[in-house]
Amino acid sequence: MKLTRVSIKNYKSISPEGIEIRFRERFIGLVGKNNAGKSNVLDAISLLFGQKNPRYLQIESSAFNDPASPIDIEAEIEGVDFGAGKSIGLSDKQCHMLTKVDKKGEKVPEHITLRLRVPPGAIGGEEANESEPSATEEPAQEEEKQTFALYLANNHEVKRNEDIRKALVKYLLVPPLRAHSDILSPSAWTPYGRMLRDILAESAEAEDLRQFIRDATNKLRNVLKTEAETLSQSAQTTAYVDSVDFQLTREGDPAELLRNLSLSIQYGGRSEDISDIGTGTQSAVIIGILELCLRHRHRRGIRLFAVEEPELFLHPHAQRHVAMLLRRIADEEGSQVILTTHSPSVLSDLDIIDVVRVDRDTSKATRCSRVPDDFTGLSQAERLLGPEACEMLFADRVVLVEGPSEVELLPRLAPHVKTKAGDRNCDFDRLNVSIFSVGGKTHFSPYVELLESLNIEWRIICDSDALSGSALDGFKKRFGINTSEDIEKQREALLRHGIAVLGHGEIEDYYPHEALAVIAGCLVTDVSKEIERHRIILDMPTSLEIVRAVVMDNTEAITYTKKERLPKLAEVWHSQAVEKIRSGGSVERRRKTSDAVAEWLKRPKPAIAQEVARWIVAHWEVPERLARLIQWAAT
Repeated sequence: MKLTRVSIKNYKSISPEGIEIRFRERFIGLVGKNNAGKSNVLDAISLLFGQKNPRYLQIESSAFNDPASPIDIEAEIEGVDFGAGKSIGLSDKQCHMLTKVDKKGEKVPEHITLRLRVPPGAIGGEEANESEPSATEEPAQEEEKQTFALYLANNHEVKRNEDIRKALVKYLLVPPLRAHSDILSPSAWTPYGRMLRDILAESAEAEDLRQFIRDATNKLRNVLKTEAETLSQSAQTTAYVDSVDFQLTREGDPAELLRNLSLSIQYGGRSEDISDIGTGTQSAVIIGILELCLRHRHRRGIRLFAVEEPELFLHPHAQRHVAMLLRRIADEEGSQVILTTHSPSVLSDLDIIDVVRVDRDTSKATRCSRVPDDFTGLSQAERLLGPEACEMLFADRVVLVEGPSEVELLPRLAPHVKTKAGDRNCDFDRLNVSIFSVGGKTHFSPYVELLESLNIEWRIICDSDALSGSALDGFKKRFGINTSEDIEKQREALLRHGIAVLGHGEIEDYYPHEALAVIAGCLVTDVSKEIERHRIILDMPTSLEIVRAVVMDNTEAITYTKKERLPKLAEVWHSQAVEKIRSGGSVERRRKTSDAVAEWLKRPKPAIAQEVARWIVAHWEVPERLARLIQWAAT
């Protein structure tokens, strides 16, 4: 069995049109900015699968997004075969309803649907007003009641469904504020307390504990015997009392001992109560304990573990470890995990198809977006999220670039560039803009497709040679741009559609020579010469070219030379062939500016971009061409 779909309408920030979340696998991550509505999604799921019967929940009026529309929450569980139906308490007849025959004549498991409907002003709930109107009152129009229904194969309703609901899904939500005093309370009202009581009741040691309580109580009474007799005499003079005595527990029940149970953490030879250790350790322990609670005594149905921001108070390595543990839980048969997070470490190595982006639409309502299951634009390896790709999921706009230089340069300069209105700066972080290197001009299309499926705005900045090649042909076709038109007209048309093709070379061609001179420790007048000098590449000729030259120039010598002399001569012929090929210029190539600058300065391109940005900020205003590019990309 697997929870495959959740639909939510008109709940808190979710509009009456609603959202739908589908599980591709057993693990799903909800990501998005603060106040996007991620917690509201988990709260809605809690109404359906929580401890209380949904039919009797008290829903506050503030929970209705539209006060005139009902709240509708629905979930679908697939793969419920006859055996699974019996395990959750369905009758044989009901289990047969969960089996259909496909075109091949094979029996296929059907699905179970759970639906909660809360109309505005519903009568439903434990505190429903059932008083009759007086004779002078006009009969009130009957109001729609709050309902919870469970359907087999979407057609057959199960009337008495509360036990089935509880057996079908065991749900546990870990809140973001993980107060150990509340969550780890051994009270019978907490999942932790219930688990402890269940374990104690089933233990073979329970009777021994009862005897221990009786023995301890007797010893305690002996210690306090004089005080008990004095109290008894005093009480007998004023009330109908036979005696007063002391007892360790009320009824000798071992479960009463749990009231004083606490967790201790051992480290470095010391033992400390959990209340005295760091918040991060508390958080990790709480998540682990609640996962144990979810497993306990639930050997049927689905275990649904919901965790809000598991990364809180944990360092990056611990965040990744907790995320790995949650994925392991989801990999177990019968378990599913849904979490919310702001952490790239938690999302690291997660397939982007298993991520749901939660944001607000133009009407400020929560919406959910995800990459289609059949998305093939990126390979399986490329879909695995890294830190840079994770950041895109939280952005309002993503600027796609070819390489790492733009990623380092533009965000550092942006805070020092005014918006077109001139009132504020173009700080990418303030504007919630991310910049991401796709690794080459031919890789823009799949990332644009990905961003559009997630409802994220995009811009592209690419080198000038992208316009003359075929790298942008897909965009030209999409936007109806004639490839036979003048290059400048094509550039202008692409810019209108969010693609900026640099007018000259690549971003390194926009570096001030003064900055490069400082980095290199040379004169400004020498910069152009050094770049040109390092453009030239003399490649080693290929083996085939060398063999051909050696054979053609030394055919007779190869034929008549003795074998023992050939190795020595071969070295000479090899050197002569290489020199001849190079002198002919057949293997000379020219580096692009970025490669020439990196070769000259003997530094990685990102490091050079960082140093250039620092120099510009310290000495100049941002050059006009770069400032215009940043304004366009950010605003």
